[in-house]
Amino acid sequence: MAQTHPDDVRMSLGDHLEELRYRIIIGIVGPLVASAIMLMFGKQVVSFLCRPLLIALQAQGLPAQVINPSVTSAFSVYIRVSFICGFIIGIPWFFYHLWKFIAPGLYPRERRFVYYLVPGSTALTLTGVSFMYFILLPFMLYFLINFSLGFDLPSLEPNAVEKFTLPPSDETMVTPDKLAQMHIPIVLANPDHPEIGQAWVKLPENVLRIYGGDRIYEANLRTNKFMTPLIQLETYVTFVMLLALAFALAFQTPLIMLGLGYIGILTHQQMSAARPYLIVVILIIAAVLTPPDVLSQVGLAVPMYLLYEFGLVLVKYTQKRAAVEGADDADEG
Repeated sequence: MAQTHPDDVRMSLGDHLEELRYRIIIGIVGPLVASAIMLMFGKQVVSFLCRPLLIALQAQGLPAQVINPSVTSAFSVYIRVSFICGFIIGIPWFFYHLWKFIAPGLYPRERRFVYYLVPGSTALTLTGVSFMYFILLPFMLYFLINFSLGFDLPSLEPNAVEKFTLPPSDETMVTPDKLAQMHIPIVLANPDHPEIGQAWVKLPENVLRIYGGDRIYEANLRTNKFMTPLIQLETYVTFVMLLALAFALAFQTPLIMLGLGYIGILTHQQMSAARPYLIVVILIIAAVLTPPDVLSQVGLAVPMYLLYEFGLVLVKYTQKRAAVEGADDADEG
């Protein structure tokens, strides 16, 4: 049976604009609702985002903590994280309503693409964010922190620092007996039942801990590192959320390609022939979407290229299937 093209039932320009306005509003409402819901879990999300950083700091023997530079910093981070997470969660919803605006101008066979749109976009979003968080981010943090600690401590001799010493006396001289009494053990785990006043050095955090009866007092030990990372909460969370947003958007590449091929705007041959130009575009997109460091840009560009190749496979398969279906419809006609 011959299909009737939807353009036969034509809409006025005003109707199209009204439909577009409606879809944009509904598409934005979804992320806003998701952001409101994420306000209930904002603190947990911030802790979750900081976990790779704290692990990387601890692995280098540094204090596992971040800096809160102002009174409002923690609250602003909490609000920002909640809204960005809501936007990421709402990406599939927005794409769904974008498709609903386009769908009336397509054949029924082409409209079936919507059944792949929402689950496909959700799966790609989760895959992109998970890849960033579990694979790329820990490697980046470990490398960057380790790199910052690799600078040699400059020599302060001669006479760069004036030294002050106390005259030796019975009170200040360290005798072998006093040295034995001052022994502080270096351990990998806190004592199960410490005594009041007991002290120990805890590794790998490199902190001195003293049990005071009701609590454990802690002091960071001085190291001979030229640089000590003092990472601000707001700066770090912004960095991670930008990466998450970039990967969530970039991982939609196969779905966008599949949509263009499914509708017939571009063929597999055209997309494949544009490969050299797409590589340049991918590098530009990676540079724009990620923070200004090479690791982030390469970490996004390589997956985007692999997703582009995966999208070519999907387009080739769907176009072959569409050609077979079209031949069957012609035979039935």
